[in-house]
Amino acid sequence: MQQYDFETVKLGLGSGPEHVLSARRQAQHEAHKQWEIDIKKRTAIRLRTVIADLGQEIANLDISIASELALARVRDRAHFAYPISVRMMQARRENLKASVAALSDRLSLIDLPRGDSRRLTHVKALESTRHGDTGGVT
Repeated sequence: MQQYDFETVKLGLGSGPEHVLSARRQAQHEAHKQWEIDIKKRTAIRLRTVIADLGQEIANLDISIASELALARVRDRAHFAYPISVRMMQARRENLKASVAALSDRLSLIDLPRGDSRRLTHVKALESTRHGDTGGVT
């Protein structure tokens, strides 16, 4: 009698070694699928965290830009006396918005099973409360 180091599944087709190998391949395939799902979940959580962080940074830049403009004498962007710090913050904000858009597109490409995407929405809500967001990314 042969002993195997793993649990076998009775397929009803026989009990030869070829059926045991088939069950082993099936188990390996299932484990690989679960591993891929776990990788996708972690990637989605990481992307949502980065998007939330960038959204908070955009909000902070909006506040800084508004306070700098309140102190500035010139509001016209084309004027030579327009504050350089405001120009730099506005450029940074636009770059961050482009990054958020790219990350959101990447996040939308992640294909998760139905139940998992609902769970990730809950994780997203928890992360946004951690960062102080009240309504999503701007």
